[in-house]
Amino acid sequence: LFLLVSTLLCPAIAILIAADVFCRYLLGAPIVWAQDVTTLILAMFFFGVQPRCLREDVHVRMTILYERFSGPWRASVDLLSYLSAMFLGSLLVYRLIREVTGRFSSGDTHGFLKVPLSPFRIFVATCMFLFVLEAARRLFWRIREVKR
Repeated sequence: LFLLVSTLLCPAIAILIAADVFCRYLLGAPIVWAQDVTTLILAMFFFGVQPRCLREDVHVRMTILYERFSGPWRASVDLLSYLSAMFLGSLLVYRLIREVTGRFSSGDTHGFLKVPLSPFRIFVATCMFLFVLEAARRLFWRIREVKR
């Protein structure tokens, strides 16, 4: 999933933005759907890399504060972080699945883009489900580590 997202979506964003800038400023005719597509691709990129960022422990956190915590405090922060990630990720998965099931029949589109948004929502829900699973795995690993 990470390779798909990083090798396809980053170049797609760059190409689309470059084409839009070229058309807008040199031809005087912007690509009207470029911003909508760029927004969708950025969302797919953001959510697509979340499971791997958590697995590789390269996600954003307040390292300046985190490194100053002692063992018990650091463990508490880790447990709270993983529980929060699981809760918020699960909430997002639930909401996206509800939206997909409710809007498949209504022809859900947005802006100038006339493609259904349900496949994008399914992609994000899948990524967040993997994120929740990874957070649960790290939570149980951290609990086991603390018990030692």
